[in-house]
Amino acid sequence: MLEVLAREEGGRDPQAYLCERGARAADRMLSGIYESFVATPGAWGARVGQTMMGIGKLLYNFTFWTFRPAGGEVYEIEVSEAREYPDAARFAAEGFLRRFAERASGRGMRVTSARPTPDRIVYRIQPT
Repeated sequence: MLEVLAREEGGRDPQAYLCERGARAADRMLSGIYESFVATPGAWGARVGQTMMGIGKLLYNFTFWTFRPAGGEVYEIEVSEAREYPDAARFAAEGFLRRFAERASGRGMRVTSARPTPDRIVYRIQPT
């Protein structure tokens, strides 16, 4: 479904469109049950990472998610057994993770992702 939306509504940059869809999904969720979820800058990493992973685990229960520090205030989420995890979902998750981390930490964040092997995705999360 995300592939169709990206193709039909994504215009010249379907990846940016999917990231924005993911960010809006995080906004909706964070204005609901997670509205009070805030962490202090410098302490946001592990707590926010575990919460963000929980959502991915629920949506894509055929994958395995791990969260780890990558040095300084940089963190990574690795999704393994992700061969069937579509790239459209990967890009939507970039936007979701960015917005979730921004709202929780109170500052700008950057999220990138890579698929180093067909069955593994790595999200990198860091302050801007």
